[in-house]
Amino acid sequence: MQNFNNLTIKKLAQKCQTVDEVKEAVKVIFRETM
Repeated sequence: MQNFNNLTIKKLAQKCQTVDEVKEAVKVIFRETM
């Protein structure tokens, strides 16, 4: 599960233009996996 999250975050980070967008994407991922 952790590896999946890391890969997903990396993919989202490539699409996101700002750090804030990456943080929001990470929050969504954690919300869905918890």
